[in-house]
Amino acid sequence: MTSSGWPRRFAEHALRLASFFCLVALCVALLNPSLKPGEKFSLLYSAPLYGAFFWWLYCRLREGVKFSAATTLIDLTAVGLAASRLFGTLIPSSGHALFLTYSLITVNSRLYRIAAAVMLAATVAVKLYWGDYRSWGYGILAGALLGAGYLVTVRKSVAKAQPLR
Repeated sequence: MTSSGWPRRFAEHALRLASFFCLVALCVALLNPSLKPGEKFSLLYSAPLYGAFFWWLYCRLREGVKFSAATTLIDLTAVGLAASRLFGTLIPSSGHALFLTYSLITVNSRLYRIAAAVMLAATVAVKLYWGDYRSWGYGILAGALLGAGYLVTVRKSVAKAQPLR
């Protein structure tokens, strides 16, 4: 067991556990009889994104992509903009749509992509039901732009690392 392998495996297990406990906490909270229907809906709408976030982190660690300052900055920007919605409508885009679109583009796990696509479709459906015809579109656009920036950055770093023939 190498010293560099141990922290990575520990982080992977911690992220798996965090995702699992987000799901457990959601189930326990939904069983709480004192919650009003609106509070339960809010939990059903928001809590799965916490699990998706930890799953995304896990996928990011598992992928062989070498971390760089540029990719980390793009990741932090995407997560920061999406999370800023917790503090109100500081940005016009849906945090759910932004993060899910970004992670769909930047993660290689097929299972994660399927789950994120389902969550994104549910997000858009809920937004349309609420009469919100803009924030999800802005979120998808912002997530796609950040995702494209991430992919371009990764491709450039891979191209630099490959020797010329």
